[in-house]
Amino acid sequence: MKSIGKNARTAAIISENWKIEQLRRKPFDVKDYDEAWLQKLLEDAPSLIPAAEFGAQYRNLVCIGREVPVGKGENKGFIDNLYVTPTGNIVLVETKLWRNQEARRTVVAQIIDYAKELRKWDSERLNAITAEYTFKKFGQASKIIDIMAKLGYASYSDEGELNTALNENLENAAFLLMIIGDGIRSGVREITEFLNENTSMALELALVEMEIYPHNSQTIVIPNTVVKTEIVERPRFEKFEQENKDSKYMDAQVLSRDEFLSVFSERNNLNAKDMIDVINELEKTDGIEIGLTRTELTVRFIRDIMPSSKALITFGIGRGCAEIWVVPKRIKEPLLDSERCVKAADSFLDFFKEYVDRNKSKTEPYERQEGFYYALVNKMLSNPSKFVSAVKEFAQYLPKTG
Repeated sequence: MKSIGKNARTAAIISENWKIEQLRRKPFDVKDYDEAWLQKLLEDAPSLIPAAEFGAQYRNLVCIGREVPVGKGENKGFIDNLYVTPTGNIVLVETKLWRNQEARRTVVAQIIDYAKELRKWDSERLNAITAEYTFKKFGQASKIIDIMAKLGYASYSDEGELNTALNENLENAAFLLMIIGDGIRSGVREITEFLNENTSMALELALVEMEIYPHNSQTIVIPNTVVKTEIVERPRFEKFEQENKDSKYMDAQVLSRDEFLSVFSERNNLNAKDMIDVINELEKTDGIEIGLTRTELTVRFIRDIMPSSKALITFGIGRGCAEIWVVPKRIKEPLLDSERCVKAADSFLDFFKEYVDRNKSKTEPYERQEGFYYALVNKMLSNPSKFVSAVKEFAQYLPKTG
């Protein structure tokens, strides 16, 4: 446990000519900023959060949500800031200001309750939260792997491994919980006692001060970890049963292709037999193969010169929804060696553009090549033969080397 300083702490700026300018920390009771200000700061500058002090797995935090709802009824709350890392680790942040007289024990109990609720989730739910968050913030829905790829933290081939790690950490409640404020300095002993009383929760928890110093028209912020609690040996949990599953199909680890398409059709009021026929027809096409996971069926393309197949278009099912999407970058990037292939990709994307759901994309297709573009499913599949023809035409122009 670190020693705790005083509100009167100062800092200094020293110029090259040894001119010293002292800075005095902003008093806690000054109302120049609020918790929303601190949340936005941590959202836009996650590198300020000293999570890496707990290990390399907490480097490169990526914010995937603010005011994220968890729980129901009396247990409902909102995680101030939610982050994931390229290794699939998860960090919850609660912001509290010194002038808010909420007891420190209550704050810790609150964030632990959020962790208990978050443990009932899976990577699919995290991706849905991320898509909603990125749509509101940037006008384009993205998944976690999109953000990681754009920042250079991962490639799209890492998506399966990332989701596996997220699911494992969610199931085991392997979270880093952080309470961050401008003056977290009282009640440290009570916090430690509270944690000792709640050792059934496997967690790592940190209390972090953001020291705030005004400097001319600017603001200097210095993060300082005040309390760092680590529970190394994690006791085993009884397995939480996920509540309120909206479909019996989601209980299965992996659906058969026909079961998947039946669920997809049911949720879009489509004829399941027609959908099965469409996918079977596509699978017969040279250069096309069908991939299936628990929640996604992907129409993939392959060329002899590529080491593996790549996603062309994806059908996804979640809790209560069934969607279709494309990612332009995923389609075009593997084809850049051939002008003919790029034209084939552009032709297919032009076909898909007619069906892009503009309510889920405020930007024009395809301004964000790495973004997810969702389809108006019923409109696109109202003429399944046109969809099949577009895929076949794309595959026809992929050159083979064998």
